Amino acid sequence: MVNILRVIRKSQYQSTPCRQGKKPRGFTLIELLVAIILASLIITPLLGFMINFLQTDRREQAKTTSEQDIQSAIDYIAQDLRQAVYIYDNDGLTNTGNNGIQDQIPSLNGFGCPAGATTCQPVLVFWKRQFLEKNATDSAGTTVGDITQNNDAFVYALVGYYLIEGGSGIWSNAARIGRFEIRNGIQTSRQNSNQTSSPKFQSDPAFQMFNLNAAGTLEEKMNQWNNSGTTTNFNVTTTLVDYVDQSSQTFASCNANEQRVGTKGFVACVDTGSPNNPTDLPGPSSARVYLRGNAFARLQNTNNQCTPERSSYCPTATIQVKANGFLYTK
Repeated sequence: MVNILRVIRKSQYQSTPCRQGKKPRGFTLIELLVAIILASLIITPLLGFMINFLQTDRREQAKTTSEQDIQSAIDYIAQDLRQAVYIYDNDGLTNTGNNGIQDQIPSLNGFGCPAGATTCQPVLVFWKRQFLEKNATDSAGTTVGDITQNNDAFVYALVGYYLIEGGSGIWSNAARIGRFEIRNGIQTSRQNSNQTSSPKFQSDPAFQMFNLNAAGTLEEKMNQWNNSGTTTNFNVTTTLVDYVDQSSQTFASCNANEQRVGTKGFVACVDTGSPNNPTDLPGPSSARVYLRGNAFARLQNTNNQCTPERSSYCPTATIQVKANGFLYTK
């Protein structure tokens, strides 16, 4: 065995070019060119396949994210809207004075809309019963429990959802949904153990209660609402969802008894349930809400809008909610 190993080692040693006085032989230029061409023929399709795979994955991720965001937003609106007692229709949001509240809520030419916005359109505005936990605190540090003998409470609140376009900062070049809310406070004539008046739980700035003792139908009464005039902090400050479509492509239709509010990726079909005269008993108001996202804008942060060819990039979600509460005229 040892002799065999010695023979193999000797033959390897003698076959080495350097040992025989020969220089090592490298690749010729033609061989290198051929190798490069063969490598490119193999690598280029693989690279193209990889790029296409990454682009496809990015597109699918954008679609999935938009679908999830739109569904989460519509679910949040539905939960909010189920507590409504009155929903404003298009007449209530686009008229001023006694015929509507357009000049009483945040507007592009007034107060409360984000700086730099080119569109700030109210689409869904309603009154609801707002639940307040006993530990909720107002701006003065008073808790609900201080007023209610350590109990929870319900108050009225005015809520609005807006379609906002334009602006700067962290938001996309597509549209987004903004939200505002102002709620009532709690007042009581109860005296505490020191026989002094208990503090009140303060209402939000600009809040003022609607007046059901006014003349007219329920709709006319609600359209006469005015804010308190303190609008410093009465702003659309919360963004619910970004990358909402801002095209005018029709994707929602309303029934004959409903009024359409909104023309782009955020539309509400509202039935106020208001009677035709003050002696009729009003029914609950209701709304069907449509929301359409724009995943294409996620891929290219531009104002690319939804078209029939890009329908797969424009997920939609719809809800129909009937208000749980009633408001009776007097």
